[in-house]
Amino acid sequence: MARQALSDEGQVQVTVLRPSFFSREWGPSRPKPASVVLFTRMTSSLLRSLTLQESLEVTRDDLGDPRMERVLWDVSVGVKRGRAFADALAEHPAAFDSVYVAAVRAGEQANLRDVLHMLAASQKRTQETRRKVAKGLAYPATVLGIGMLVTLVILYVVVPRFAKAVADAGAEAPLIMRVMLGASHVLRLVGPALLVAAVLALWLVVRAYRAGGGFRRRADGALLRVPVLGTLLRQAAIASWARLFAILYGSGTAVSAAVELAAETVGNLVLRSQIMAVARAHADGRPLWEEMRRVGIPPIATKMTRVGEEGGRLAEMMNELAEFYDEETSYSVEKLTSRLEPIAIVVIMIPIALLVGGVYALMTSSMQAVTG
Repeated sequence: MARQALSDEGQVQVTVLRPSFFSREWGPSRPKPASVVLFTRMTSSLLRSLTLQESLEVTRDDLGDPRMERVLWDVSVGVKRGRAFADALAEHPAAFDSVYVAAVRAGEQANLRDVLHMLAASQKRTQETRRKVAKGLAYPATVLGIGMLVTLVILYVVVPRFAKAVADAGAEAPLIMRVMLGASHVLRLVGPALLVAAVLALWLVVRAYRAGGGFRRRADGALLRVPVLGTLLRQAAIASWARLFAILYGSGTAVSAAVELAAETVGNLVLRSQIMAVARAHADGRPLWEEMRRVGIPPIATKMTRVGEEGGRLAEMMNELAEFYDEETSYSVEKLTSRLEPIAIVVIMIPIALLVGGVYALMTSSMQAVTG
């Protein structure tokens, strides 16, 4: 009856179907960061000869990321209906953060193409820095993982079989072998429980960290105090913040607002609170560099900010600060890798050396028994 009534009125019934298990998309719900960078670069280039609406229509079907394409379809519809570009982007915070939206909002009043070009360059440098850090830590992490796996195989498989062979031969296992056999027995006895406890503890730590609050603040503070790693995290965060501040300030955003908006992208809560304090102090009339020095921002950043403030070249000096810390981040990654590699190698060599030592001791004692 209802369908017939709709048909008589000239209306079409639409049925919304729930996606099946096999047609559902799995993985992260947000677009890929690389897709956001590509969209920004393409839009900046297309704005030379096309309108914003035309640029959005071209880019949305050319990214190869279904999630980003859906976001851009919604943004395109919003712009077509008369909404500001920044307002349409703000509806999708998973793809476009507050700094991106604020820069676009300022760019709409000045030169949107230039702002998008600077955003694309900033995103590219940030991704390059993250890639360098990940690449630098990948090798030591892999070696450590292999070392742990080798240790488990030796204790779980090799040592028990070797001890059994010694017992069957009627020989007495040397001290090193007895120690390793004891460790093997303990590991076999409590190993599964330790594994479950470790996984549970890791899950609880990750959950508490993501929840924020006091635990995350203490963890972030502890990370900053770790030699080399703390310096690396601080340098990468300040480089990203300085670059985003330069974009916001250069596009017309007030200094205090630019400092605060750029600080929202800093993941470390301790560093973020320090930069937020700088923004509040500047809003009260104090120079940026004075508050940066007071809260503990590194001296080089404070000095370069002072030169920029007093010389009227704040955006330029912030860009130079970002470039400087990008180079320092690369150096810190190399330094951290050089320190982790020997540790990783030692982790692998210890169980192997103990096993070889046990075999050698057994062979020595057996030869002495034969010759004696």
